[in-house]
Amino acid sequence: MAVIGLAFLTAYAFTRNYGFLVPGGIMSGLGIGIIYETLLDANGAPVLLGLGLGFITIYVISRLQGRMSADWWPLIPGGILTTVGLFLAADQTGLLGTIGRWWPAALIIIGVFLIYRRRSEPAA
Repeated sequence: MAVIGLAFLTAYAFTRNYGFLVPGGIMSGLGIGIIYETLLDANGAPVLLGLGLGFITIYVISRLQGRMSADWWPLIPGGILTTVGLFLAADQTGLLGTIGRWWPAALIIIGVFLIYRRRSEPAA
């Protein structure tokens, strides 16, 4: 899976075709997550983290290439998968009890940031 994803990313590097970037990021992230899953014999957290970071990589590479259009969509599945993967990893190490007490505050901080950012944008 990771090799196929890297092939797509290589094709994107040569062509700059967004159609190669999407499967390249997803398959590379998933493949790397599967590799870590088998090495660590974990509970699925590496697969979710790899897939989530694969989606986020699509956004990062797209932004670095100067695409300013509506390419923010990979942040949604990437953020969700990465968050769930982090919770699974925290549960595996016993940190979930500590994190479990702080997630409401994190949601409030994220909400305040989004509201502040929205108000600071110029009116269209």
